[in-house]
Amino acid sequence: MDQISQLIIAHPYYFLLPLAIVEGPIVSFVAGFLIARGYLEPLPTFAILILGDFLPDMALYGMGRFGASWPWVRRMIDKGRLGQNQFERLSGVWAQHPVKMIFLSKLAYGLSPPLLMSAGLVGVPWRKFAGLSLLTTVVLRAILTALGFYLGGYSQAVASTLQAIELAVAAAIIAAVLYYGLSYYMRARLLEAQTPVSRPGRRSLRIAICTDTFLPQLSGIADSVEILAGQLRKAGHEVRIYAPRLPGAEDDPQVVRFRSFLIPGSGGGLALVFPFGGFRDLRRFKPDLIHTQTFSTVGMLAVYAARRLRVPLVGTDHTFPADYLFYMKLDFAPLRFLVCRAAAWYYARCDFVTAPSEKMLEELRAYGMGKPTKVISNPIPNDLFRPLGERSALKAKFGIAPEAVLFFGRIAKEKNWELSVEVFARIAARRATQLVIIGDGPYLSELEAMVRARGLGDRCRILGALRGETLNEAMNACEVLLTTSAHETQSMAMLQAAACGLPVVAVDSGGLPEYVRHRVTGYLVRPDDAAGLVDRVVKLLDDPAFAHRMGLKARDLATQFSPEAITAQMLAVYSAALATPEPEAALHGLP
Repeated sequence: MDQISQLIIAHPYYFLLPLAIVEGPIVSFVAGFLIARGYLEPLPTFAILILGDFLPDMALYGMGRFGASWPWVRRMIDKGRLGQNQFERLSGVWAQHPVKMIFLSKLAYGLSPPLLMSAGLVGVPWRKFAGLSLLTTVVLRAILTALGFYLGGYSQAVASTLQAIELAVAAAIIAAVLYYGLSYYMRARLLEAQTPVSRPGRRSLRIAICTDTFLPQLSGIADSVEILAGQLRKAGHEVRIYAPRLPGAEDDPQVVRFRSFLIPGSGGGLALVFPFGGFRDLRRFKPDLIHTQTFSTVGMLAVYAARRLRVPLVGTDHTFPADYLFYMKLDFAPLRFLVCRAAAWYYARCDFVTAPSEKMLEELRAYGMGKPTKVISNPIPNDLFRPLGERSALKAKFGIAPEAVLFFGRIAKEKNWELSVEVFARIAARRATQLVIIGDGPYLSELEAMVRARGLGDRCRILGALRGETLNEAMNACEVLLTTSAHETQSMAMLQAAACGLPVVAVDSGGLPEYVRHRVTGYLVRPDDAAGLVDRVVKLLDDPAFAHRMGLKARDLATQFSPEAITAQMLAVYSAALATPEPEAALHGLP
């Protein structure tokens, strides 16, 4: 040991360059220590350290640029445990994030050769690469040398040269443990992040669906998510849903439930969700893609997870969010503006954004969301919602009068039930018609009070929340659907009634005009024209044959939105998100 130490001290620069090439970080630390002890000169030592790192970088760059087809170069890539897909994807990142990639190549121990060669392979200009390599080398070597120099200044009390070198070696071992621990961590993170995701043509996908609204809540969002997940599973894909834990929720191993609290006044329609542990489960699930359905807390989990796991994020906007400020007694113009801007900011974090109506997408764009978009309807199960014969028998089963107008949907403030009651009161004054209400919600007691105040209690039949075949039968027992909500994004309730063969009278607002063909499948009337709504409903009640023909056309329109058709459209968006880093280009040709 004494002879080796004396040899190193007598001729330090002979050993410095090859050691710097082989093990630059640790040699830089030891060199700083020896500079502090007076055994090495600062400037020539630092120059040699930089050359020991810069020259191999340029050599590896040259291999990638000029010799990527050589078998021994390919073996070197394989030795770094980078598969072909990861190598190609890393190569593509150089064009967009060269500074990030050069730092990763310095820190991700064991991946440096393939990473540096990928710069040459992708065609990074050599001057740009040389400048970045030199800059990062100077910064990293200066830090490590300074640390060694700092330690060397504290070792002046060590009299023996041998002891000084042994102290330097011990310090270098500690530094090596810390450095390579960080390096292996970076390597693991890099490999995890760059694991190749599914491509179009792969047999199945792993899809994570994140939503703050899910069964057993009475909501179009909950129904839409359940139907989409079921269809995706039928197609052979693995789907995991992340949703709130709610009273009455059934245990399902494919649904991860989070602690949640129902918001007072929402009638169970809104919940504050705490998605603790969600990211751990997502990381174990290893999704190819994340689909977010809402932009509350579970939605934010989706954004965070997509960023950390480096997977595409598809967002679906189901609601006009400012409409829900009513429940928190915060429905003021400034807050409505801020909520709309927040929604646009959220969906700008997605790679693709879908919505059931163009009206919703226009609102997001108006508030600053610039991502590629596509209108995709919510799925309507036409095998469940369908016309049935023997309407008189169904009326008898549910206690419904020979002539009935249907109100169907979630009974909430934003649905504009006041106008519905006003319209029905005028209809009831002209003919013996019954009002049938199917649904439930926080505004039910107020709706019942309005009906009684109008003296319509004996003309109203409230069936409550129905599902499945019972819901289909009850809707088939009615003649026409009336909807007066001016803030519908699409209205799944309207489409479900249309699928049953009911003509629709709706207000000309929100997303409804995109799904009601005026004078073909129903009528559209201005939201402030109560008399016009009355006249259209009465016209349909006066001419049952005409109403039947219009209902059949409504059924034909609703069949376009079958679960199979909507899932196919959504899978096309998924494939586009997975296939290309340029979402705009991927939208062309989607059905």
